[in-house]
Amino acid sequence: MPRTGPDGLNTCSRTVAVTGSPGCSVSRCAPLRLASARPQPKRVVIHGGTVFEVMDPFSQTQNLVATGNTSVTIPPGDSQVIEIDTWCLDPSYSPPKNTPMQPTALVTTSTYVDQQDVWRDMRSRV
Repeated sequence: MPRTGPDGLNTCSRTVAVTGSPGCSVSRCAPLRLASARPQPKRVVIHGGTVFEVMDPFSQTQNLVATGNTSVTIPPGDSQVIEIDTWCLDPSYSPPKNTPMQPTALVTTSTYVDQQDVWRDMRSRV
């Protein structure tokens, strides 16, 4: 039986599989399946700056950061797949492709204009 977190979301379905859809206006689109076990609709907001990490830390694959806020309302007892526009966080690793990822509690404090802006900021922190 899937575990349900305090927000009523099925915690097992929060895994992100990054496909790198060619239709994305930014570096990557991260499809995210959200499911709600609540008896009423659930509004979910993925905030811009939210960091998504690869589930295998030894994969040498980049983590991602959401470019802006994405919100969705999930019908009671249902699930939806939403696409989140993201930037890659580390140019020294490969971009994700069909890579299992998960959202983290980490959030960037900067607003980025483009992919190069992200990488400049990440390099300045090292």
